[in-house]
Amino acid sequence: MPAIQNSNDAPAIGDPFAVVPIVPPNVETRTDEKGQLHLRVTPPLAGLKKQLARWMGQDHSHRIALDEHGTQFFQLIDGQRRLRDIADEMTAGSDRCREDVESGVILFTKQLMTRNMIALEIPVSKDPLTD
Repeated sequence: MPAIQNSNDAPAIGDPFAVVPIVPPNVETRTDEKGQLHLRVTPPLAGLKKQLARWMGQDHSHRIALDEHGTQFFQLIDGQRRLRDIADEMTAGSDRCREDVESGVILFTKQLMTRNMIALEIPVSKDPLTD
């Protein structure tokens, strides 16, 4: 699936919980002694920018430490589960209400996407008029 470069290229999403989050290959994870995840994304640099960054010892990566809920969310991303499935599993294992979990899943998905730490695959729906 081609990457979406800007909002004009983005397809309309009828159900935001039907999308499948995926972890890009340039995202690294590390687990700390408390079992919580730390994410690091390194933007792809090429050409002169890459050479200058290496020569000057610059690190263009971005890091984020996840809390227990963020760690649970990120560990449920497997490239197969939809956001709905992730929300289901997070609701089943907690005393939080469904609405709180769903709003948290949407908000956290947006935050991770903004930092390029996850991407979304939008399932292709069949159009009954073209069959």
